[in-house]
Amino acid sequence: MTRLTSAQTEFIKSVLSLKPLVAAFDCDGTLWSGDAGEGFFSWELDLEEGQSLVPEPIARWARQAAAAARGSGAKRSLAMGASLADWLRR
Repeated sequence: MTRLTSAQTEFIKSVLSLKPLVAAFDCDGTLWSGDAGEGFFSWELDLEEGQSLVPEPIARWARQAAAAARGSGAKRSLAMGASLADWLRR
């Protein structure tokens, strides 16, 4: 069994404290070709208001953050994750 660091444990607790209802996994290149995480992200943001799991203020932020976080993979995920953490603290 893998032991988690205190930082990893705190991160997991912070995510679980938000009581997420959905998880999207970015497994591109591992289980299938294409970018599954990016596809889910785009699909979710393209849904009409009221059908999306993402409230419109967060969807607006996410569209802007995605456009600003040029690049791909971990670099983009880290940039957006940091921005989301800042946004959620407001």
